[in-house]
Amino acid sequence: MRIAVITENFLPKLDGVTRTLARLLEYLQATGHQALLLGPESGMQQYAGAEVIGTAGIPLPFYPELKANMFRPLFLQRLHEFQPDVIHLVDPVMLGATGLAVARLLQVPVVSSYHTNLAAYCKHFGFGFLTEPMWAYNRFIHNQCALTFCPSPSTAARLRKQGFEHLRIWPRGVDTSLFHPARRNERLRASWLKEREQPQNKVILLYAGRISREKNLRLLVEAYCGMDHTRCHLVMVGDGPAYTEVRQELADAPVTFTGYLAGEALATAYASADVFAFPSYTETFGQVVLEAMASGLPVVGLNAEGIRDLVSHEHTGLLLERQLIDQEKQAAAYRELLEYLVQDRQARERMDQAALVEASHHSWPEAMKCLVQGYDEIACACHQDERGSMTRLIERDGDAVFRNYFSHTNSLFTGRLIVKENDSCRKRPGFYQFQGRLAHVSKETLATPQHNRVDQEPVLVDEVMLHQRLDKLATAADQDVLPFLPL
Repeated sequence: MRIAVITENFLPKLDGVTRTLARLLEYLQATGHQALLLGPESGMQQYAGAEVIGTAGIPLPFYPELKANMFRPLFLQRLHEFQPDVIHLVDPVMLGATGLAVARLLQVPVVSSYHTNLAAYCKHFGFGFLTEPMWAYNRFIHNQCALTFCPSPSTAARLRKQGFEHLRIWPRGVDTSLFHPARRNERLRASWLKEREQPQNKVILLYAGRISREKNLRLLVEAYCGMDHTRCHLVMVGDGPAYTEVRQELADAPVTFTGYLAGEALATAYASADVFAFPSYTETFGQVVLEAMASGLPVVGLNAEGIRDLVSHEHTGLLLERQLIDQEKQAAAYRELLEYLVQDRQARERMDQAALVEASHHSWPEAMKCLVQGYDEIACACHQDERGSMTRLIERDGDAVFRNYFSHTNSLFTGRLIVKENDSCRKRPGFYQFQGRLAHVSKETLATPQHNRVDQEPVLVDEVMLHQRLDKLATAADQDVLPFLPL
């Protein structure tokens, strides 16, 4: 299958969206699919076998790290040349909206994926008046796609209330060979606590993620400042636009700022802590939460979208209800949850084990299969919708023929459909029925005239794949001619 991905965000920026996209491209390459990625300028021309084409953009005022990217003429050219089976719009804003129009022009089915709660971000960045317009804009774009993938059931429920349609869960996974409790490093813990008295008695609270307003870090800062610091120590992993502000607010408290960490360094930091503190309520999934759980950490978070799908209250962590409107009362309640785990080692250890079990159920290959199945479903549905025009391709006085010529892997059968060069609709895809089985004429058709030994006239040769698994893969003799009828 050929997949064109149009994204507002990509590497080298590192966050949940870009890391998930990197995983997707790696999976597509490993499973034999072809990919093209169009997005912001990244400084790279290829990633995991996929061609990467970048463009310039203007930073959004409420989220400077996300840009309003411009759709280049080169994008249209490469899409036309690539002939994708599906176009995938990732968090569509400017680039995605143009991509949607281009997909209509090229008559290619479109799916989208919802990763970032931009409507909530508007409020956090002081543009609250844009919250409802942003919901309306997002709804308008996503609802024109055949499917909208979102990462968690709670996010799907929220989107459904906002009027989003055609929703499908695309879950996330975690690499449990990387994120694992065995990476705990006492030397790293000692470096964090080197200026503290009785470091062996300290419970380490860890936050990992963007240090930015939308992560609701004020709640963590206020809660931690009121805690008994003889029992605990806070480690902040990450960077972002609020880094200086948060550091100033915690100037009088014992805190270690590590800056941005990735790979084994990040995994070691997780495993070397004792509790994961994550106060955000704007997540659509919470990838860092899953990584922390895989590292054996109980989570103290909010009962909010994305988080509640991963954390079970009093089982794998503790969740604060968001009904407390008063900021001071909310900080006090969050502090109580943190203090409970600081003081109760048995509760921490019990939740550690439960978190490990829960994280083991989330694998990247299974997550990516859900997405690719959606691609295949939408591509099939699109071709079936077009079958009325496709049948003209084989209506040539009943002497279209189907020749088997080799069997393919994964119990699929591949063959060729041979028809005369007499129809203006050639090279258009379609689904047909061959002896009760479903066959797909792909877009990768060849317009090379050849001579058919049956009628010695010029023909077109189109690749055909049977999408129904066959119990037996019989190869007919080359001279056998079998009827091929429209579905």
